[in-house]
Amino acid sequence: CHDIDWTCTCSFAVSSGLPCQHVMFVWRYVHRIEEPPTIAISSRWSMVEATKAYIQIEDGTASIDTTTNTISLKTADRTNAISSPTLNN
Repeated sequence: CHDIDWTCTCSFAVSSGLPCQHVMFVWRYVHRIEEPPTIAISSRWSMVEATKAYIQIEDGTASIDTTTNTISLKTADRTNAISSPTLNN
């Protein structure tokens, strides 16, 4: 745990980009800090990054919705063609 730059090399901190329990212990009991400094939180967790991710997800799902709607229409057309009675006397 590195209390100068508020980082830790444990797997939780490295994989999530969030402060781990080791860093929080140092904040609270060594430096007596109640809230983490903003430098300790990865920009990955900021509202700017969350908004970017939301837009990317919306864009991705829009293309999936179009494909799903097309498939649904084609399936409905086939079902209607099969179940419609014909007038062959």
